[in-house]
Amino acid sequence: MVFYPLAKAKNPPEMEFVNGSHKVFNTVHANNHEFYKELWHIIQKEPISFIDPELRGQAAAIGIVKGKPFNPGERLKKILIDSVAVGNATARSISLRPRDKNAYLYKDKQWYTGFAGKDYRWLNGDGHRGRNMDARTLFFYSVTVNTPAMALEISGVGSNYAFATTDKNSNILYGDKNYKLNIPANVPAKFFWSVIVYDPQTRSQLQTDQPYPSKNNNLVHKGFSSL
Repeated sequence: MVFYPLAKAKNPPEMEFVNGSHKVFNTVHANNHEFYKELWHIIQKEPISFIDPELRGQAAAIGIVKGKPFNPGERLKKILIDSVAVGNATARSISLRPRDKNAYLYKDKQWYTGFAGKDYRWLNGDGHRGRNMDARTLFFYSVTVNTPAMALEISGVGSNYAFATTDKNSNILYGDKNYKLNIPANVPAKFFWSVIVYDPQTRSQLQTDQPYPSKNNNLVHKGFSSL
């Protein structure tokens, strides 16, 4: 994708393709006090309306306000450091070892969805109980954006994703062990299916001696993932 001024529409710059293979990426936010600096930076950069007044109020309560520096005192800094550690551990637990039975796709299997309750808005039941905050945390600790199409269950329409962090005996998967995944013949995917291995420490594809930590039905898209 190339961005350029409309004035160059008749003579756009040449498309540049960047090969991301063999490059290391870490898309997990800071798990220490730097997290709050990241949040401060985003609030300074984005329009004031990008988050609602309720969330702006929570940020302001710890000194993060648009147009003002963020300089917490030692007492508040210690509280924030403890808070981000607890918050990160909680989010990781919810996302990588969910206890919500509504998240699992098949009985007695390890595969689960990022859309617990099968709603891309994570509304609980008929919506009268509000938003399922743990379900939303489950999704966004692992994934960046979502669309309604990702939660559709209509044959031939949209896309579906499943996660697995444990083996058939419910033991956590480890990178220093070997595992076998059986893929049935004739996977019911119209255009494309893939299985990709991610590193939970970086939220990016697992770094191995293989170029692509994936298996799919289309070599053209080898290594592709929207996560």
